[in-house]
Amino acid sequence: MKTANILLAIIILFVVFTNNYSQNIFVETSIAYVAPVGSLSERFKPAYDFAITLGREQKNKKLISFKFDYINYNKVNKNIYKLKKVYDVSGSSQTYIINIKEYDMNMKIAAGSIEWGLPLVQMNNFATYASIGAGIYYWDFNRAPFKDSIYVSVNDSVSAFAEFIDVPKLRQTDWNGGFNLGLKSYYYFMPSFGIMICVDYRLIIAEMWPTLKINLENVSGFQTLETKIGLLYRF
Repeated sequence: MKTANILLAIIILFVVFTNNYSQNIFVETSIAYVAPVGSLSERFKPAYDFAITLGREQKNKKLISFKFDYINYNKVNKNIYKLKKVYDVSGSSQTYIINIKEYDMNMKIAAGSIEWGLPLVQMNNFATYASIGAGIYYWDFNRAPFKDSIYVSVNDSVSAFAEFIDVPKLRQTDWNGGFNLGLKSYYYFMPSFGIMICVDYRLIIAEMWPTLKINLENVSGFQTLETKIGLLYRF
């Protein structure tokens, strides 16, 4: 119910802001290659974003649109399975890099946002816009439990027990704001049909909790660089 109410509020705002100030209505579907940046990249590999957009071209050629998109991070950066630990073995502290067994981790993100396009280049069948957007994001992060006994090498033939790690599963969900900045180009191969190419920087203002026993640091701000391609239909 909360999700539906928030999306309904965004759609109402979209209608209010665009009423009586626009000409062409358009629908756009797109797919994006989403590359995590910063601390988010330490947990996940790139994912794909699927989006549908409803927008209008205003009389001054500016665009305003409402977008719903969905991202599923389901590929883990396998560097997280290498723990850097310091243990006191044979009376001296040493640093070890330990390969641990793999555990599952994923994050799903759904968003509703409003985006503005400011015209930079306008030609007969080609246009480029500077785009800026702001929206509300719901994200759902899940990490499986982890249990393992850790052994370290004393010498070439002897290993010693170091510790037993027991970390319960973790689920973290939240609603947060975010924004995106980018460049978007359209090429119209027919009066009503076109293709879209876009590059975007996105920041979701959120924080993912750390799990220090398995060397997972906190993620403060979900940053991504995105390359999008899509199809557009103008009514």
